[in-house]
Amino acid sequence: MGSRGTRLAERQFAWRGWILAILFAALAWARWRSDQPIAPAGLAVVAAGAWFRFHAGRFIPGHSNLSRLAGSALALGGPYRFSRHPLYLSNLIGVAGLILFANCLPLWAAALLFAFAFAHHDALARTEERYLAATWGEAYLGYLRVTPMWLGKPRHSGGPASAPAGQFRPAGWAQTWKRQGANLANCAAGALVLWLLAIVPR
Repeated sequence: MGSRGTRLAERQFAWRGWILAILFAALAWARWRSDQPIAPAGLAVVAAGAWFRFHAGRFIPGHSNLSRLAGSALALGGPYRFSRHPLYLSNLIGVAGLILFANCLPLWAAALLFAFAFAHHDALARTEERYLAATWGEAYLGYLRVTPMWLGKPRHSGGPASAPAGQFRPAGWAQTWKRQGANLANCAAGALVLWLLAIVPR
């Protein structure tokens, strides 16, 4: 990637929360204008995404692989054996759940909104992988070779080819909440906002 591409990737990562906020604002606006009832079943998908993020968060020392606390260890256990980016995957599950819960978009628009969210997370994942490969070298490159990007069976039963000595041990539930609680709260707040927009008279 050239210097221009690197700068764009860095800006996207720095503004990742705002980009998701813009996508949510589009969904909220559509929910406000819609006369369709909300679909409570979508909350089950949202809850599944939140649980998966909380579970995956136990196996990483910081908020993400790029956080300051994660600099001394690689996340390789738990869901990281089957996905290189379980936190991003959990976000996408949550996005799908919110779109289903809002129940305010035609199929093509719902698919387009999710496609934007996926493209955003895919770009973030690739930026993260370049950084980790440069930081950890062969230890991370070996992990890339055997672990699917999003979800799947490891390419051999032994998991990562070589686990660094600094591999992180699972954190407790309270510590995990300190690191991942803000994301889970944002997801719950998003569902609450969509529900309020559906019931408030216009």
